[in-house]
Amino acid sequence: MDEVLAFLVECWKTLGRPRYAQFDNARELAGWGQAARYLSRVIRLCLYLGVEPVFIPPAQPRYNGSVENFNGWFQPLVFRHHFKRLADLKRELHRLQETVNQHQIQSRLGGLTPEQYRRRQKLLRLPRRFKLALQIIPLASGRVTFIRQVTQHGNIHFLGQTFFVGKRFRGEYLKAVLDTHRQRLTVYRDGRLLKRWPYKLLNK
Repeated sequence: MDEVLAFLVECWKTLGRPRYAQFDNARELAGWGQAARYLSRVIRLCLYLGVEPVFIPPAQPRYNGSVENFNGWFQPLVFRHHFKRLADLKRELHRLQETVNQHQIQSRLGGLTPEQYRRRQKLLRLPRRFKLALQIIPLASGRVTFIRQVTQHGNIHFLGQTFFVGKRFRGEYLKAVLDTHRQRLTVYRDGRLLKRWPYKLLNK
């Protein structure tokens, strides 16, 4: 987990802080069991730095389609080599990163490479000297979003908890937003408020 947190910090020093960061529901990222109610260190890091974490529906990788496509492209390129030293693997990954960012033209970026596109943006980078004690990250104000499919019993699940929204919505995808400042949970359907509850945050 320390590696994941350090990676995010370094990315946001170079690429700038995004408004949103999309994650799957790996336990290290979203938390698990009762401990999830304390909010994971990844969630806390995002909130502390003003980034809204968004969690896709569980076991539905199509919501991370661009990431899955990228993995399907680069993993065979890397795995076909046998690296005897960690330094060799790091060097190869650095070359791959440079190729993707500086040489691959992206149609969705208007025919620019990612590097060219970023140069035209006003990026909110973290300071190069930015440091944060990653073991204990304070709980900051912000929003955490969960995209969830309603079960046959009319429930949605996240943070180790179950919330009833109504059987008539079963099968639909809803957006649940946890507001850590107001300490409330709001569920939206097609952009309209559906349910709202007070939500007592646990802190440690």
